[in-house]
Amino acid sequence: VGQKEGFDVMLNPGDQLKYNMEGNNVEQNQFDTAHILAWTKGIIVFENASMKKVIKELEKWYGVTFEFENNSNNQWKYSGKFENQSLSNVLENLSYSQKFHYDLNDKTVKLKF
Repeated sequence: VGQKEGFDVMLNPGDQLKYNMEGNNVEQNQFDTAHILAWTKGIIVFENASMKKVIKELEKWYGVTFEFENNSNNQWKYSGKFENQSLSNVLENLSYSQKFHYDLNDKTVKLKF
C-alpha cells in the first residue's frame, strides 16, 4: 500500500508504483511479470529490442565485451526468448536473423557485418 496524491493505493500482483522526485508525484500502472522476472529463471527476453539494447544485455548477462568490424548503422528490432542458453547458442540465433558473423574468443565477441 502506498499513497497517491493523498489517497491510499492498493497494489495487486503485476502492479507497480513509480515515484517521480522532480514532480513529487506517483504513477500506478501494470507490468508484465513474466517479462520483468524472467531473469530469475535464466530467461533473456527481447521485445523489439535495438542492437544497442541486445548488446548491452548480453554483455551484462554473460560478462563479455563486444567489438565491431565493419559496423553498420544496423537498425534491429529483435524479438526473441532464450531460456538457459549458452552465449554461443544466442549468438548463432542472432547472427542468422540479423545477418552478421561473429567470433567468440574468451570474453570478447567480435561482430562482423
